Amino acid sequence: MGIEIIEYTDGRTEWDSFAESHPQGRFFQLIGYKKALEEAYGYKGKYLLFKKGERVAAVLPCFCVVSSWRGRQWVSLPFAEYGGLLACDLTEEDQRELLGLLRDVLIKGKVEFLQMRGGL
Repeated sequence: MGIEIIEYTDGRTEWDSFAESHPQGRFFQLIGYKKALEEAYGYKGKYLLFKKGERVAAVLPCFCVVSSWRGRQWVSLPFAEYGGLLACDLTEEDQRELLGLLRDVLIKGKVEFLQMRGGL
C-alpha cells in the first residue's frame, strides 16, 4: 500500500486531530496557526497531508515565502522554534516514498528551497 500526498484544505478536524495526538506536535502545526500567518503576513500556507490507505501517516505544514536571495521557498514553520514534518509509524520504504513525493511536489511548484525544522 503506497503513500498518497494531498494538499490539505478541508478545515481542522483530520489535520488537528493528528497534530494534537502526535508526541512532537506543537500549536505551530495546527490549522489555527496557518490562518493566523496567512492573515497577519499574507503568507500562503501549503499544508501537505500524507495518507497510507485511509490512515494519516504524516503532515507537513509549510508556507511559501519569496526571498530575493533564496527565491521561492517553503518554510516549515516561520516564527516557530520547532516545526516540520510530523510522521507516525513509517517504515524506511515509506520514508523514501514520502520524500520522493515531496521532491516531486517541490519540483512541480518550482520551489527552490525547503527549510524544515525537525526530522523524519
